[in-house]
Amino acid sequence: MKTLKEIIEHGLSCGADEVQVSKALAKNNTTAFENNTLKTLKSDNSAAVSVQVIIENKKAVVGTNKLTDLKAVVEEAVSLARNSEKDEFNSFPEKKETVSIKELKDDAEVSLADTLEASKELVNLAVNFDSRVVVENAEIQHADVTSFIANSKGVEREESRTFASFVIMGMATDGEEVSAFDYVGGKEVFWSDLRKSLLAKGEEFAKGVVSSLGAKPAPSGKISALLSPDFSAEFLGNLDSLISARRIQENVSRFKGMLNKEVASESLTVADFPHKNRSPFSSAFDAEGVPTQKLQIIKNGVLESFIYDTYSANKEERESTGNSFGGTSLGLHAPEIEGTMPLTEMKKIIDKGIFIKRYSGDINPVSGVCSGVVKGGKYMEKGDFVHSVTDTMISADYFEMLKNIVAVSFEREMTFSGPMPYILIKDIDVIGK
Repeated sequence: MKTLKEIIEHGLSCGADEVQVSKALAKNNTTAFENNTLKTLKSDNSAAVSVQVIIENKKAVVGTNKLTDLKAVVEEAVSLARNSEKDEFNSFPEKKETVSIKELKDDAEVSLADTLEASKELVNLAVNFDSRVVVENAEIQHADVTSFIANSKGVEREESRTFASFVIMGMATDGEEVSAFDYVGGKEVFWSDLRKSLLAKGEEFAKGVVSSLGAKPAPSGKISALLSPDFSAEFLGNLDSLISARRIQENVSRFKGMLNKEVASESLTVADFPHKNRSPFSSAFDAEGVPTQKLQIIKNGVLESFIYDTYSANKEERESTGNSFGGTSLGLHAPEIEGTMPLTEMKKIIDKGIFIKRYSGDINPVSGVCSGVVKGGKYMEKGDFVHSVTDTMISADYFEMLKNIVAVSFEREMTFSGPMPYILIKDIDVIGK
């Protein structure tokens, strides 16, 4: 069997009531450096197929990365489904029209030699900026991916994408002193866009680790916290589980019963907007083949929507919002956070505060506990950076943090979750050793 249609037909002939098949084909070129030395040159093609079947409301999933015996994969899925637990809400989505998103694929040929050249440039930019910079790891990858989804209800999806990404990480050393470990990364659709960004990103990484030398603990107390775009992405990423309809239905989300109520400061407005042209975070459909959509999640602090996959939507006799990531996982594809003021103005309203570049610790969206170590941070007074910090922790309640958001920057920086702003939060407990 070579086509998704043939796989579906075989599943139905084996007794399945419904069949869904997804397939992903990828070509990857990856170059990696370790301690300023070339570590990996890798070019490969990969494939993955997932077959899902439903028999009398009993569901099973079988996946494989071998395309030679898909008939056996289908038959295994059918066998597993017959012995699975019955659930009346199991089903696959109906056919619906999707939107057209432009410029998700770069037609330029990118070779392994191209990724090697770019990796060398990135490493050299960092180490030549300052001799104290140590690049522990640097990686550049180019991926060409085509995804297919089809089911027995007539859904047929195909989307071709390209992803050009990089990450550089390390520290600075000055004699026996070692700075905080840090990283900078980025992701684009077009290879040319990534190449243009490397000069600024290589210098950004180098400046960051060098500026972390001479760090000391921040004064303890309750002060403001300015979150970097990277930490903002992590902080807001916890909303996924809070707004997931599955988590709501399982009674493990504190947002249950909070629809159309205030859950955050009026400074926070969040939407999912996966239809932007030329964005690596856009997609016309989710992991089930359901069309994605622009969805307002929080508006001026008020919760306006939960996110659904087909299963959770069936439980409430409504439609999926197109936010399935596969399995039981739901999330926002391309979070869009509305800004409230320029970063320069945000800094001016900080009397005493701490800038948090990265964070090593726990943010628990169930208990609300947010406790961990500040990484690459800086202590601030009167809107200015005073010194880099080390041996400094923060402790706060996540839900209070949401309500204590003072401002969100207009400025955006690329993170691995998409473009993210700086966020200013008041009344964070800081513990310096």
